Amino acid sequence: MTARKFRITANQVTVARLIPMPLLSWWVYQNTASHFWSALVIGTIVGSTDFVDGWMARRQGPTVLGGLLDPIADKVFVAFAYVPFADMGMIPAWACALMFVREFLVTALRSAA
Repeated sequence: MTARKFRITANQVTVARLIPMPLLSWWVYQNTASHFWSALVIGTIVGSTDFVDGWMARRQGPTVLGGLLDPIADKVFVAFAYVPFADMGMIPAWACALMFVREFLVTALRSAA
């Protein structure tokens, strides 16, 4: 009997990227320096995993689920990153809205191509 080797897939990385996002927003809403820096550091790491799951998908081969999950995870990340700042008045609401328009236009262009 051979031992099965545990393998992390790009889809698992994408789902794992979604899990800490509400925590990041909560930290921003706490409005303390330590929470802000925690959100910045963890948010940067979470944002970097987009590169990792893309690399893994190219290496392991893309999946239909991954093709659906990755753009959704990107939009959720932008929402959880920008909405608290706009809500608290740290950035203008129009800038947050512009980021959403850009995200949806990029998704539409990718879908068309």
